[in-house]
Amino acid sequence: MTQSNIIDNKIGIQLPEGVSLTLVPAGIAVRTAAFIIDFIYRALLFTAAALILGQVGQAGEGILLVILFVLNWCYYIFFEYRTGSSPGKRKMKLKVVADNGLPAGFSAIVLRNLLRPVDMLPLGYALGLVSMVLSQNFKRLGDWAGGTMVVYQQQVLPLPKITGQALTQAPQPLASSEQAAVLDFWLRHASLSEQRQQELAELLISALDIETDDKVAYLCALGAYYAGEKA
Repeated sequence: MTQSNIIDNKIGIQLPEGVSLTLVPAGIAVRTAAFIIDFIYRALLFTAAALILGQVGQAGEGILLVILFVLNWCYYIFFEYRTGSSPGKRKMKLKVVADNGLPAGFSAIVLRNLLRPVDMLPLGYALGLVSMVLSQNFKRLGDWAGGTMVVYQQQVLPLPKITGQALTQAPQPLASSEQAAVLDFWLRHASLSEQRQQELAELLISALDIETDDKVAYLCALGAYYAGEKA
């Protein structure tokens, strides 16, 4: 079962074993940055091979064509199947997973990458970009075909410190998904800018139908309460 987070584009996945996963789909900008990094790596590898094999003659040209084929068709498949991330994705802290949140299988990795030429039509990944814009989880055509998506790698964050704000309870019982959203905000708020904290707090407080003046402080106190913190 899949649920969308009520304050951002995070999605929650409930596996049959009862394990819950929270994933954040990677957007167009960060995926473009990862693609550019991978392109630079592949270009450097090809240039280095060309400089070396250029001294060999016709045999070197044949080997260079093989290397070009491998870099174009096997680069992403090798890294994404082995670790879930190409070097560019790893640099941007992204990884490829199956739609159910589990590691993507070999056939899915191959299919998503074999369709890259289709995503590039008619020019500059135009078709793939349109697909990502129209998709809630920013899936290009290769992702749709392979049943995959690109998400941010999960990081374990330390529990925030309580800074004098008294712990509090919600005025009415909250559903488990609402409590999870409050906890998620509390755990992440320190890594967000003040403006982003206010934006998410406004959305969450409105969704919870709670009235308070200092929304960020209230949600932090509520999150600490649900986490079992003591004043």
